[in-house]
Amino acid sequence: MMTRVEQTQKTATTKKSLQQHIEAATEAAVQLEELSREEAEHIGDYLRRDLHDAAEFIVTTQRALADWMRFDLTLIEQPLLNMFSLMVDQTKLELENLAESARLATEWHNADSGAETRLSNITDVLSID
Repeated sequence: MMTRVEQTQKTATTKKSLQQHIEAATEAAVQLEELSREEAEHIGDYLRRDLHDAAEFIVTTQRALADWMRFDLTLIEQPLLNMFSLMVDQTKLELENLAESARLATEWHNADSGAETRLSNITDVLSID
């Protein structure tokens, strides 16, 4: 009967509800004397019930999957943000150290008359005796 419902849906020229297709398949099974009216109606009822349950399962599962994916993303998101924050902080410190080293190197290699004063200032900062 499910095959007949599927075929009538594919070949239908007008939009009918699934309920109407099941009723048409039930009538066809009775007219072709494949099933008694009672058997066809029972099978139609089972088919409706099973399709309803399948649709409900899909909706529930899809919702559960979406909720799980959002939860999973939240679990991944925070550690990634923390990792990137640490990397940025470390990079910032390294750039500041590099800038300070460049500044000190510029003072160190300055060839003007105050080079000895700067050299003594650097040794004071570095506590070199």
